[in-house]
Amino acid sequence: MPLVERDAELASLRAHLRTLRDSGTGAVVLVEGPAGIGKSALVDEALREAEGVSVLRTRGAELEGTLSFGAVRELFAAAVMRLPKEERDGLFDGPAGLARPVLGFDGDRTGDPLYGLFWLAVGLSDRSPLVVVVDDLHWLDEESSRFVGYLARRLEGLPILLLASARPAEPGTDPGAVAELAGLAEVVRPRPLSAEGVAALVSARDPATVHRATGGNPLLVLEVARAGADLDVERVAPANVGRGILRRVARVSDDAVALSRAIALSSEPPTPAEAAAVAGIDEVSAGRCADALIAAEILVFAGGRLSFAHPLMRTAVYEEIPPLERRRAHSDAARLLAERGADVEVVAAHLLHGEPEGDAAAVRLLRDAADRALSRAAPRAAVRYLQRALEEPPRADARAAMRYELGCLQARLGRPDAIATLRAAYAEARSDALRADVAVSLADAYVEAERHDEAVALLDDVQSSPGLDAQRRLELDAVRVMAMTEQGAVIDELLRVVERMPCDLEGRTPAERRALTVQAYVRRVGGAPVAEVQELLARANGSEDAELSPIALWHMRMTSMTDTPEAAAAIASNLLDRARSTGAEMVYAAAQLQLAISANQLGDLPACEAALRLGLVSPGLTPQYRVALEDWLVTTLSMQGRFAEAEQLLMTLSGREDNYATRLLDRRRLELALDRGDYAAAIEPAERAYELLGGRLHAGAGLSSDYAIALAGVGRLKEAEEVARATLEAAERSGYPQETGLALTALGIALRGDEAIATLERAVEVLGASPYRWNLANAEVALGAALRRAGRRADARPPLLSALEYAARNGAVPIETRAREELRLAGARPRRVERTGVDALTPSEDRIARLAASGMSNRRIAQHLFLTVRTVEMHLGSAYRKLAVSSRGELPGVYATAARPDDRERAAALTGSE
Repeated sequence: MPLVERDAELASLRAHLRTLRDSGTGAVVLVEGPAGIGKSALVDEALREAEGVSVLRTRGAELEGTLSFGAVRELFAAAVMRLPKEERDGLFDGPAGLARPVLGFDGDRTGDPLYGLFWLAVGLSDRSPLVVVVDDLHWLDEESSRFVGYLARRLEGLPILLLASARPAEPGTDPGAVAELAGLAEVVRPRPLSAEGVAALVSARDPATVHRATGGNPLLVLEVARAGADLDVERVAPANVGRGILRRVARVSDDAVALSRAIALSSEPPTPAEAAAVAGIDEVSAGRCADALIAAEILVFAGGRLSFAHPLMRTAVYEEIPPLERRRAHSDAARLLAERGADVEVVAAHLLHGEPEGDAAAVRLLRDAADRALSRAAPRAAVRYLQRALEEPPRADARAAMRYELGCLQARLGRPDAIATLRAAYAEARSDALRADVAVSLADAYVEAERHDEAVALLDDVQSSPGLDAQRRLELDAVRVMAMTEQGAVIDELLRVVERMPCDLEGRTPAERRALTVQAYVRRVGGAPVAEVQELLARANGSEDAELSPIALWHMRMTSMTDTPEAAAAIASNLLDRARSTGAEMVYAAAQLQLAISANQLGDLPACEAALRLGLVSPGLTPQYRVALEDWLVTTLSMQGRFAEAEQLLMTLSGREDNYATRLLDRRRLELALDRGDYAAAIEPAERAYELLGGRLHAGAGLSSDYAIALAGVGRLKEAEEVARATLEAAERSGYPQETGLALTALGIALRGDEAIATLERAVEVLGASPYRWNLANAEVALGAALRRAGRRADARPPLLSALEYAARNGAVPIETRAREELRLAGARPRRVERTGVDALTPSEDRIARLAASGMSNRRIAQHLFLTVRTVEMHLGSAYRKLAVSSRGELPGVYATAARPDDRERAAALTGSE
């Protein structure tokens, strides 16, 4: 199509291409406009003068939306296959290897293919700046569309220009993909031609009349010119132009009509032989017809395949086929192509648009297509094929199993229809074993949807089945405990289920690991000794689960609850390694949350905040994990004395309609008030939260201890002592050092005189032997204050100094403030310590700078932390300024000299002592 009146749009695209070539700066550009406005022609012309860049190109098509990663394969396959094997293997090194199955190579099928495809694109851009062109974005298959959005969100700082074209939202297209890209892109919208522009394209007709009739749409203008006297100019519209195209095809021959219909029916451009077979004509006649249609500018022949010169032409031919005839034609084409050994997904694409006929061969073919899609890491395409297979339908004995598989895939993708599918599978299942398997998945889906009552009722129903083996009964009981826990069941109800489980499980199967983990949870909540709970967890060994399953999460959570934060952090680190190798972004967010919790428990507030911040910018963050990460960030900010930030974030959590957030609000309000020293404000949220414990003090020692401290702070000492003693009794029965230390600290604060000092000394002793450094510092400040009030000022200084040293190093400002004040009252001269060098870095800057100092490249750091390269560069630049260095080569020296000084030197710096 000749370009007329497109100078401004063309200049914009060429400017982006020059910037990409000259400075390696990419962008996202969307050319948007109605059919026929000249989007592809504009892109073609811009690329004609592109030098010094590599171009990958793909195009969506109406029927290709059924394929799995069809457009992505077209985008990358040729470029990858052109490389020598050694270079190709190098390109797939690291996370890019996850893209191998998508492109038809052997590789890890459990990882996130979008992550792999992104790093494949990055690897190709290392060779030369890369232009990724996507025509007709609105017609991309679902998997390819998700990749384009994934790529667009991560291009900052990369030499990749994403150049897409799309129609505005219209029936039959995906408005989500276009809208998402429009929100990220510079949008170029070619305008209709003026009357003068129309005159430049048509000379034989009256330009003014043509302009009025076509609205200045270039394609319609050209069709008017091609149609000659056959077209009534006053009635020009896409549908009428389509009829004009059909008349041009019919002039060639009846075989040409059959051939054009066969090409229009295809989900991707067919070979001449395939088109001839579907059309029912011999290949020689098909070749003559194709040549004539190419000469008439209706078809094009490229890459050994036939396609229409413009999507509107294909649409015109396709829509002229009556709907019922069209469905039959698709079914006939599927049978023909299957007999010829065509690709299974090409045949399945026809079946998706064909008429269900109860054909067992069609079911097998769709089943094979689903397996192919799964082998290419495309579960969404597998869902489509299985849904269509169920419409065929399969035999009754196979239907429940297929529906079960479909429901599990839907649940894996977070689709709300998973529950309905699994319920139907449960109703259709004939064997007790299959019913039990379906029930486990359905109960998990119910719990995820917070439909806990239905989960429990379902599990009660299936447990009555007589033909269940021991492993299935065990897993059903374990899932029941998880559902009942979320339902809010009391401990006695949970114990009744757990006590019917075998007590000698070894953790050899997933069912046994799940059962052992819930046993550990129930024993923990029930106040069992710490050694018993830890032994159950050791047998559960849930960290061996490869995927982020409910059992892996519960195991990690339980490990964190049993005074072993380092072990929980180790599990989280294993999950992080899994996330980095597979691109599983939700796994990454969950692991960052646990790393943050462990760091918080250990009192390492900078590391805690860094993990929380990294989790919150994870692309795969779910709403549930966002709430959990923000909740812990409120606590961490409060522990650092950053009350305004904590309050603002708490207001965000308060606005959520989320059970998890609602349950924790009072706890966070209590912590904020205590860290501020505002005991009166702490009482009301403390009382509400304490009431919810329902007497389970061993399961909420931190909360009940805080409640006792709040009571003591407002002078209600007797009540404070009662709560603290009850908490201490429960904690000592269980044997958890942290809970015992917290209860002793609260009791010591509630007491007075020598008894208070003795109790607080015991708290310091218990916590000093534990890893809980923040809790220890809190107890040390309380002990120092009690000693100072008793007139033992010299004895008060060592615990206060220890607390101050910890607090100043870790940014625990409330503890630091109280310790400084108590040291001053005890006769010491505490000094302010200026934060310089490494101490001046934010947690995120420090994390990235340390990785750079270890020798990681910016790209490797980005892979390691699931960040964009640009974000890494930004944080490193900020770190360089604060550290007064000019390059990463100086970072190892900075960190080598940043070792913390001897405690005595540190103490002198903090207190002014000699």
